[in-house]
Amino acid sequence: MASEIRVDKINSLSGVGTVTLSPTGVDISGITTVQTLKVGTGLTASEDGDIFFTGVCTATTFAGSGANLTALPAANLTGTIADARFPATLPAASAANLTNVPAANLTGTLPALSAASLTSIPAANIVGVCTSGLTKTGGFGPTGWTHVNSAAIGSVNSYTWTSIPTDTQHIIIYFDSLSADGSYYPSIQIGDSGGIETTGYESAVGYLETNHHYLSAYTSRVPLVRDNYGTAAQVFKGVVNCWRQPNTNKWHFRVHSGRASNETLFFTNAYKELSGDITQVKILLNGGSFDGGNIALSYYQD
Repeated sequence: MASEIRVDKINSLSGVGTVTLSPTGVDISGITTVQTLKVGTGLTASEDGDIFFTGVCTATTFAGSGANLTALPAANLTGTIADARFPATLPAASAANLTNVPAANLTGTLPALSAASLTSIPAANIVGVCTSGLTKTGGFGPTGWTHVNSAAIGSVNSYTWTSIPTDTQHIIIYFDSLSADGSYYPSIQIGDSGGIETTGYESAVGYLETNHHYLSAYTSRVPLVRDNYGTAAQVFKGVVNCWRQPNTNKWHFRVHSGRASNETLFFTNAYKELSGDITQVKILLNGGSFDGGNIALSYYQD
């Protein structure tokens, strides 16, 4: 049979190294040198300093280079990653869920985007030429002339053109075959959103005939002819020009008209400052009713 040596403890001749044997295992103290140390199948320590674990390795702290570590879960990373750890060019990735990206950090060309749901875009931010697809609904107004069709004035004391755009700069009123049913003369008044204004006019009307000339002043209207020619027998034709003084509500008037076959020429110079932007123009008699004639109006926006 094989020989056996049974001891409880082995002590070295010098130093502190001991081997203590017990029913539950072997305790070794001091420095132990081996070529390869194995603990079951879970740990192997080789003589060149490498340690291999096949299970879970738990420690209070780890120190040293992590250069060869792989498959680290991102959720287990803490702290700030230095800029130098990122490559100069990041790999392609989806930014679908990124939020609060500063506009200064965006580069390149955006793909075509729909603006169908955008509202309140400042006009100053719109560039390029629109070739189609726009519908005017107000606030993005036309420029140039708008002409209101000529129409018979009918048997009325006055007629008012309403809804004159507030950015109107020039108004022209045309009249022909205009007559009254009594001793009344035609005039023009203007107004804003507060109504037609009947005071504050500075008007002067004169006329020329072969052997006569005369000049009269008015403060309640812009007369188209001098009042003493307001009779049922008279028929008038002419044109009224109204100019807005830029960036104000001040209006200047020039009237040129005549009666019959230009037997008399009338001319009016007038001025009126409105309380607000113009919205309406009125042609009227100082009494009675029109019994004939045609009127039309054109206005200019810029």
